[in-house]
Amino acid sequence: MDALLRDIRYAHRSWRRAPGPIVAALAALALGIGANTAIFSIVAGVLLRPLPYQNPERLVMVWQDMRGRGGPARDWTSPGLFVEWRQRGNMFEELAAVRGWMPNLTGIDEPERLRGAAVSAAYFAALGVPAAVGRTFSEDDDRPGGAPMAIISDALFTRLFSRDRGIVGRTILLDGQATTVAGIMPPGFDPPIIPADIWSPIRIDPSRAPRGMIVLRVIGKLKPGITLAQAQAGMATIATQLEQEDAEWERARVAVIPLHEDLVGDVRAMLLVLALAVALVLCMACANVMSLLLARAADRTREITIRAALGAGRGQIVRQLLTESALLSACGGVAGLMLAWWGVRALIAVAPSSAPRLHEVRMDGLVLAFTAGVTIGTAAISGLAPALATARAGLNAGLRDGGREATGSSKVRAVLVVAEIAIALVLVVGAALLVRTLVALQRVDMGFNGERVLTASIAPPRGQYRDPASLRQLYQRLLDRAAAIPGVRSAAVTNVLPLSGADMDLAFRIQGRAPAATAGDQPTAWTRVVSASYVSTMGMRLLQGRDLTRLDTDTAPGAVLVNETLARRYWAGRSPLGAKLNLNDLEATVVGIVADVRHRGPSVPPEAEMYIPFTQFNNRQGAIVLRTVDDPARATAALRAAMRDVDPSLPLANVTTMRTLMDRSVAQPRFLAALLTGFAGLAAVLALVGVYGLLSFSVSRRVRELGVRMALGAGRWRVMRLVLGQSAALVAAGLVAGVALAIALSRLLRTLLFGVRPGDPATIVAMACAIAVAAILASVPPALRASRIDPVVALREE
Repeated sequence: MDALLRDIRYAHRSWRRAPGPIVAALAALALGIGANTAIFSIVAGVLLRPLPYQNPERLVMVWQDMRGRGGPARDWTSPGLFVEWRQRGNMFEELAAVRGWMPNLTGIDEPERLRGAAVSAAYFAALGVPAAVGRTFSEDDDRPGGAPMAIISDALFTRLFSRDRGIVGRTILLDGQATTVAGIMPPGFDPPIIPADIWSPIRIDPSRAPRGMIVLRVIGKLKPGITLAQAQAGMATIATQLEQEDAEWERARVAVIPLHEDLVGDVRAMLLVLALAVALVLCMACANVMSLLLARAADRTREITIRAALGAGRGQIVRQLLTESALLSACGGVAGLMLAWWGVRALIAVAPSSAPRLHEVRMDGLVLAFTAGVTIGTAAISGLAPALATARAGLNAGLRDGGREATGSSKVRAVLVVAEIAIALVLVVGAALLVRTLVALQRVDMGFNGERVLTASIAPPRGQYRDPASLRQLYQRLLDRAAAIPGVRSAAVTNVLPLSGADMDLAFRIQGRAPAATAGDQPTAWTRVVSASYVSTMGMRLLQGRDLTRLDTDTAPGAVLVNETLARRYWAGRSPLGAKLNLNDLEATVVGIVADVRHRGPSVPPEAEMYIPFTQFNNRQGAIVLRTVDDPARATAALRAAMRDVDPSLPLANVTTMRTLMDRSVAQPRFLAALLTGFAGLAAVLALVGVYGLLSFSVSRRVRELGVRMALGAGRWRVMRLVLGQSAALVAAGLVAGVALAIALSRLLRTLLFGVRPGDPATIVAMACAIAVAAILASVPPALRASRIDPVVALREE
């Protein structure tokens, strides 16, 4: 311990003599360790920690795999199919259905629309989370015809009911119905699948469960001892049995996916890319520190040689140098931990709102252990090579050539610079590819003009608006009032807003063609139930035919618009205008073709879609769209006032601009591009510092050589070319290695790219040129300093 304390005191004294390089090394380590700790905190919270439910490893999502019919790999299911799964799926301990539910809470000062979910009784049992107050739903509660009841979240309990436990057993008004509050969920309960603050029983009647309504998501809890493969095989068998028993069942495979994988699947690739990026940044920080320690060791060769001559053993010398490295890394680790604490909060603040499990991210014992491990590893990597290189130096050589750098040390530092340039190029190329992806996404033609558009959603309750006529009257009155708001150019209604995440599909039949052999073979399209002015209000393009008008009433012949994709799919090479479609009970004529709209985001190809007048097709929930002459947010208060005038009990929800929804659709690629650009910039700075430091030290160690050269007639330009040539050789070697690594590692970004290929030659060449120019510029100051050496002074000092 006495020896260790003596080594620490000695290290401190040596740092005070040359603080500049030490501060630079500490900054590099703090940034590298801090970035790694921050990203690991996110990775641990999102990917590594188990879900906060009972037996989370047994929780799965059950989806329909519709890829065989041109649909998604994970599609929702129908109540009828869920009933069959529940009756036959003996590999599940619990199987629960979930669907969205957005009730209007009234009887308070200001009506409010709540985020909710309708769930089967097995939902809370599958998660293993009991109510904190009261109870969860029982099977009796979930039977059709039961009294209205609900369970509320702790957040809603706090915000609206002031944590009064007496609310349990009392009634609240939801959609005009007196609903009994059965229980309150515990604080911190995070419902999977659908974020919700209130839950109601779903109450599916097995004898009348519809097969064609694709509205449910299904969560299951495997029985103990049942593997995922066994569950998948069992559900595949059930799908085959259903198809054999009744040809009307959807001919689709079933996908059983672990719940954790389903929740974090969209961000897994992004987090792994970020983790790799910060690991590379840390490697560069270690390389810079190692280069610094090698330079200090070369400066201290005479000192260490004298200590050895006076009796210090190699073990003592190595211990002293390793103590300095460990102390440097420890200080960098402490500083990095403080940076990480701030960085985690900053990352959570700017992360996309759709990112899962961010509220579970925290700096706990696992993160501290990771930081300690990184710090120890950094100390070993950055300090061991300089210590061993110094300890191997010969005694006589050290006394004779104390002013020169060891050849081996010089080569190691050159290799480190080459590695830094290669890593910097990899990160800069990755960042450039993601930036190009972001630019490409923002340039995609969405099929509509989202500028100066305000949107809000409405959910009329069944108890108050039972028949289609009352619903149409409500929407028409609201449209008339909204269109009269000053600054509003037009107003429209739709059941599904672009980029909202919602959808509705509908099977249809084309008259004059043979009917489909089974229900699964029927033509289908995403369906938008819209008002007459929707196409113009959204800034969509009408390609052929006419638009929907106010003359398309419930007493007029049915009319429908189709998009380009639907027209190509079912009328390839011909015009669909005039074709007649059977849409449930509506016979409609195709009166126009509109341009494709990317409803699911700029990176998702458009689907087959049709637009039906809301006056001819039943539609309950909807969204109102206003196009304004200036900032649409200014119309918010007037729109809320119009809604109160039409129906004071109906609140507006999700009031936002279309521009905001469009920005959200590219929030994840923007977040990733910004972070990776920041890390790439840090890596480039570290690489340039490495180049500058190596050349500066090399010039300082070659003063006598350069003085002799200049005394023998070498001019300043020749000396500059000599130093710049050394830099160019290192940069060229680093770029060659970096190009190879960039081509290989850019393939990891394949799923994150859009509009640009992994390993894009133009991007790699442009970034390599940028790195080369920056590195040469960083080499100019040492080269200028070398060219200004006075040979007389240099030789006399030597």
